Amino acid sequence: MSMEQTQNGFSVSFAAQSFGPKFLDEAECKRWVLAQFHGDRACCPGCGAELSGKHADRFWEVRRVRCSGCGKKFSATTGTMMANTQLAFAQVFLMAVLLAKGLGNPEIGKVIGCDPETVRLWKMRFALHG
Repeated sequence: MSMEQTQNGFSVSFAAQSFGPKFLDEAECKRWVLAQFHGDRACCPGCGAELSGKHADRFWEVRRVRCSGCGKKFSATTGTMMANTQLAFAQVFLMAVLLAKGLGNPEIGKVIGCDPETVRLWKMRFALHG
């Protein structure tokens, strides 16, 4: 894990450095963001048990999983800055890139299709998790 990656998030500067044409695809943004949170391991946030087979597939699809070890229900976003958000992975990734480039909340909101207040709140999430 690089210095720019964190356990429960990613920095806006790392997102800006990573940005390229492939990030115009939601699936690629989801893959990149989840890799920042989990690397290549699908694990239970409760007991740390590694998931395999259909449980791992469901985890990477950001679907709900039940750990066979401890019974905890969770998804790949549980306990991360993406938990309980209505924004798509691509919107969050692009917001991070635009924040790193110094755009203001109104401009970012217009580009990604959300209210400037949402951008302000996400700035706080990035600060807490980055």
